[in-house]
Amino acid sequence: MRHAVWIACLISLVVGLLAGYYWSYSSTNDLVAQLEGELLSLQLNYTSLSDEYKDLLGNYNALSYELYELTKAYENLALRYEALLSNESGVALSVFLSSSLNAVEVNVTNTYNSSLSVVVLFVTFTSEEPLQVAYDVCHLEPGESRMLSFELTSEVEKFKVLAVTERGAREAEVEAGETTLLVDEEYYESLIQDLRGAKDRILVAMYSMIYDPGDSFDYANDVIEELARAAERGVKVYVFLEHKTYYGEMERNLEAYEYLLEHGVHVKLDEQADTDHMKLVIIDGEVVYVGSHNWSESALYYNHETTLRCTDKSVVEAAEDYFWSLWSEG
Repeated sequence: MRHAVWIACLISLVVGLLAGYYWSYSSTNDLVAQLEGELLSLQLNYTSLSDEYKDLLGNYNALSYELYELTKAYENLALRYEALLSNESGVALSVFLSSSLNAVEVNVTNTYNSSLSVVVLFVTFTSEEPLQVAYDVCHLEPGESRMLSFELTSEVEKFKVLAVTERGAREAEVEAGETTLLVDEEYYESLIQDLRGAKDRILVAMYSMIYDPGDSFDYANDVIEELARAAERGVKVYVFLEHKTYYGEMERNLEAYEYLLEHGVHVKLDEQADTDHMKLVIIDGEVVYVGSHNWSESALYYNHETTLRCTDKSVVEAAEDYFWSLWSEG
């Protein structure tokens, strides 16, 4: 009798263990299946959101470029409108420095309702010769424009352009922009001050930008972090970084890309399989840096490098136009 009771108890225990194991196994399988379903749903949502983000980023970049173009067109129209309202001489003047900085180009337009003979005077001032005058004469029909060119030497500190007609005179005065050669560490010392003083916008197109947060003494870290601080104080910062080239990918630029993106900088990787080898920085539409300095510790501290810092308005505008053409195509 005792043996029968003992055997019955043992059988009950084994049946209970088997039932518990089966229930536990089934519950675990159900939980795993549920978690796998949730993971798949999250992955699909992530992919969808990532695609939406890329589309929105592309639209934002396109709209940023359109805004720049519209703003520039509006400013040009406002200047022309103001000139037309105040112009009694019957001519409008536009003055440009050539990209080589050795000539001044003057666009003369007849805004009067009949033909005009126009004498254009080009007056230069230097420390050695206070006054030199060159001139050209043109006959313009209503609405007609003529582009004139005058030689500009490096000694010129200031120049003035006068257009004289039988109706009166029109004057345009321009300060010749300053161009400075920066060698080696002079670039960093000048650039960091200009970045800290930026008030409106900073545009950077860079072949190599290496961010190394683990290095406490790294000039490249300094200028990269200065972009983040500028963005935090409301400056519009746009950075165009090389990624894909003819020879492969610039993987070392990705850490700077991620850091800037996290700190509110408008940053874009060039994904075209070409090589954008420029080292270009434009600040507030007033100063441009162009030369050989990459934003890497080797270029900013160890290497021999040269860069020009230029404040000539026409050169800065040309550089800014070039930057936005890269931004829109990249």
